[in-house]
Amino acid sequence: RVNASITRLQLTPEGIPALWHYLKGTAEELPEWLQNLHHLHFNGHIGGTLNDLSTQGELATGIGSIVANAHVGTPADSTLTCQGHITSDSLDMKKLLGHEQPLGKVAFNLDFQGDQSPQKPASLHLKGAIPTLQYSDYTYQNIQLNGRFRKNTFDGVVGLEDPNVGLQVDGHFGISRRIPTFDLTARLAHFRPHDLKLTDKREGHEYAGILNAHFTGNNPDNITGNIHIDSLWAYLPRDTFFMPQLAIRAET
Repeated sequence: RVNASITRLQLTPEGIPALWHYLKGTAEELPEWLQNLHHLHFNGHIGGTLNDLSTQGELATGIGSIVANAHVGTPADSTLTCQGHITSDSLDMKKLLGHEQPLGKVAFNLDFQGDQSPQKPASLHLKGAIPTLQYSDYTYQNIQLNGRFRKNTFDGVVGLEDPNVGLQVDGHFGISRRIPTFDLTARLAHFRPHDLKLTDKREGHEYAGILNAHFTGNNPDNITGNIHIDSLWAYLPRDTFFMPQLAIRAET
């Protein structure tokens, strides 16, 4: 049984690839995202057994810090379970994943619960807040998440209460098959594309409406299903437009 307070567990930029090669048993090149972590410093507590392990502490890296309170267990049926809470004031995803991708810094405060067994795919439930998320040239605020990820599918609710976009999406997204599936309701309270820096046009334009979508497909040639738009508003600088309903049905 382990019961240890760790004041400083450190992996230097040289130590991370050394540990990677030891664990892999080969001289395989370190993945770029691991190189981008630069260093790992842990300060906290670890207790329990290999089949029932708990940890509390802070992990500092070259892209930011994470504070975690987590429990990992392996019951008698060989199911790996995990649950806990993680938070970060700022993680730099651009440093981690590369400057060519659009994600930037993100802050989060999340509860998690997951499991994996030989009989079923891994499952992870996340619930909590993402106060800020940089994407492209804009920092989105006040994202709420409550849903379950399982083998390239998501079931749950994502909410966004940003000054320039108010959105709630409730439903199912499935990309586990060759042709993805969508079954969702999206409620758009306000959407200002110019202020979100999605376009340099449409300054002063705002949109609102409700969308119900039930379809499969990922391009115009294979989309099958229904899309229904209800109460679509367009607020323009000199005019306002309203469309009560629009129904689209696609068949292949």
